[in-house]
Amino acid sequence: LAQQKAVVARLELRVASLVQERDQLMASLCTVEGDTSALAQKHSSLSEELRRVAADRDRLEVELLRVEEGQRAAAQARDVALQDLTGLERDLVRLTDLNADLNARLRQQHRESSMVRDRTQDLEQEVQALQLALRETDRLKEDLLLAEQERAALSKQLDAQASETSTKAMGLQQLLDEVRELTRERD
Repeated sequence: LAQQKAVVARLELRVASLVQERDQLMASLCTVEGDTSALAQKHSSLSEELRRVAADRDRLEVELLRVEEGQRAAAQARDVALQDLTGLERDLVRLTDLNADLNARLRQQHRESSMVRDRTQDLEQEVQALQLALRETDRLKEDLLLAEQERAALSKQLDAQASETSTKAMGLQQLLDEVRELTRERD
């Protein structure tokens, strides 16, 4: 019984430890999912900005063609447009790089989220197995308690039978003594 209690205590400590680890992993998962959501929003806004920049570049190229057909003032406007286009192309390259980086980070966070989810499932299965073991231990303790109660009841019955047998033996001994006494008196 003491060993079973020790096993139960160890199992309960292990369950508490696993539950705490599961809670920590769930908190990590929430953080990772929050970061993933924020990165997805940033990715969406960068994609929109990328489309806007591409549209601006296309618009500037059309404007550039018009400027080339114009006068000297139009040529100056063309130079300005070329400078804007160069800046926009740099921005486009930068945004493309940022987009690729964000995609890589999203994939990494997705992998981390999957790992955390898998570990959480493993821990939950372990906790369930330990809880089943605890329930089985509780059932065994109840069976042991019933067996102890039955043993105590049988012990009481045996004590009562022994007492009754002892009383009968004393009565028989007394009768035997009386018979011997009567036999002696008769002889």
